[in-house]
Amino acid sequence: MLRRTYEKDIDGIRNNSRELEDFLAEVETTVEYICENPRMFPLVEEDIRRALLHKYPYGIFYVYESEKQRVTIHAVIHLKQHPNRWKDRR
Repeated sequence: MLRRTYEKDIDGIRNNSRELEDFLAEVETTVEYICENPRMFPLVEEDIRRALLHKYPYGIFYVYESEKQRVTIHAVIHLKQHPNRWKDRR
């Protein structure tokens, strides 16, 4: 599922299948960390948290609803994008 979702949006690594695999693996690992401990990452605005990927300059912006024990990912974006770009996906 992640492959179909992100394959169209990744500019710099789209044409390199090995790097795409590495990127997607890192996204999946970071999403697992988020799900295991959703409060581990800092709030960047009101209820939005951001987890950074280690090897790639991307951030995962998400909301954790503690009463429902639910994580909702709003965006995975390159950190050189405008800092408020993720807000368009809310």
